[in-house]
Amino acid sequence: MCRCTVTGVSEARLRGRGQPIGFLTGAEVNGLAKHGIAPATALLAAGDDTIYHALRLDKFRGRELFAEQVKQIPRWWDTPGSYVSVLDASDTAAPKLLVICKISDWQYMRMVLAVNDRRRYCRENITVQAVDTIEIADLDALRRYRVIEGRWENLD
Repeated sequence: MCRCTVTGVSEARLRGRGQPIGFLTGAEVNGLAKHGIAPATALLAAGDDTIYHALRLDKFRGRELFAEQVKQIPRWWDTPGSYVSVLDASDTAAPKLLVICKISDWQYMRMVLAVNDRRRYCRENITVQAVDTIEIADLDALRRYRVIEGRWENLD
């Protein structure tokens, strides 16, 4: 069993648990393969510590909107055209898959996935496409990356 740490008077958070949030699509697997990256698995997972970090009170002004959108992440892959997947291969040893979804007229959520990352969830070492961070992003700054799946026009 994973341990639980108490961080405040009435606040507890789990540490070390992983949560499946979806699977790479065929287009994403093929797009990564075109760039010489072979995913060991299609599983996408987020650790409780990553989600907790993303939801910290001091990180976002629109915390409620952000928290609601984090809950929607598993549904992104059920809605073709609602997101764009891009490749950040600037670190060839540790490429990142960025998944971008529009959450309001001027806000975009960016989820950074470490490709073929070996993580320890509940005392088990597994290789997954692991969420490194989730944040609000400026779409113009993201357009420099190579699209794996989707089109920028879908987010405009």
